[in-house]
Amino acid sequence: MPLSILPEGEYELGDDVTEILNIRKWEVEERVTSSGTVIGDFPDGISKTDELRVQSYPDLIKEFKQISGYYISTKMDGTSVTMYWRNGHFGICGRNYEYADDEKCAMWKYAHEHKIPELLAENDIPDVAIQGEFCGAGIQKNRLKLVKSECMYLQ
Repeated sequence: MPLSILPEGEYELGDDVTEILNIRKWEVEERVTSSGTVIGDFPDGISKTDELRVQSYPDLIKEFKQISGYYISTKMDGTSVTMYWRNGHFGICGRNYEYADDEKCAMWKYAHEHKIPELLAENDIPDVAIQGEFCGAGIQKNRLKLVKSECMYLQ
């Protein structure tokens, strides 16, 4: 940029003019995607998450009036995640595929940061699936403006 963008004054090479020019530091947000190396289809014997949205099925409200065993939650703007422990093996899946434990998969990164595989192994929990919505920057529209990835509404 030319020096003419600065207000009149005495400046030396190396002067910090960020405040004078009202410049803010821009940091690249963490890009979170569910992409990774696919190692197989979604495992047999584990049901996929599939929640109805009232926006897609408006008659649902009328149907709710007829029954007493339901719950209402907020649809998070992310991608499905299933973390499972079966026969001593921990795995992570998106909606349709299982992913390798590599640097490409943000869901695996999250699991390692929160020590999920170790906690399941330490507590000798038998076959279990933890399911929810994986949300964060770079996933869908990130309406919550999350900077780091989060697992929401685990079931």
